[in-house]
Amino acid sequence: MIQLLSPSPTTGAPECLGCREVDQTLTSSERSIDVVSSLSLLTPKGLAIGPCGESQTQLLRQLLGVYLDRIHPSLANEQWRRAESNLNEFHFLWAGGVEPGEPHYYRLDGGGILIEYDNSQRDVNHVHTVWRDLTMDFGGDPLAQHYRTEHN
Repeated sequence: MIQLLSPSPTTGAPECLGCREVDQTLTSSERSIDVVSSLSLLTPKGLAIGPCGESQTQLLRQLLGVYLDRIHPSLANEQWRRAESNLNEFHFLWAGGVEPGEPHYYRLDGGGILIEYDNSQRDVNHVHTVWRDLTMDFGGDPLAQHYRTEHN
């Protein structure tokens, strides 16, 4: 995953964001990671992967694999089927720094799948990840709830 998100030498943006619309994905320095994590989970935010081409779609598959390949195969197969049939619907949002050691957050969503990665606390050595199937979600936001109860 680190290789997938390594900074580009030309733009400084995560390498997987090689298409020209990178400004849609990197939030401004005025918008904190806290603001991004409170965005509606039902509305895709960030860069639409579909228009970026096949190389970006391949990187999307690799990033999805980091999460989906860790769950039970029977569940993973269904998630992969949905992901593959909805690749053009996925969006990628990045917030925070792009240099090693800087707090950062990303969100990948599409096809009813939502993945959040947050490494913005404790000197950037305390990672939270959340994978959700929004088609079978009972509601709530586990990442936001964790921050409310554990990180006041």
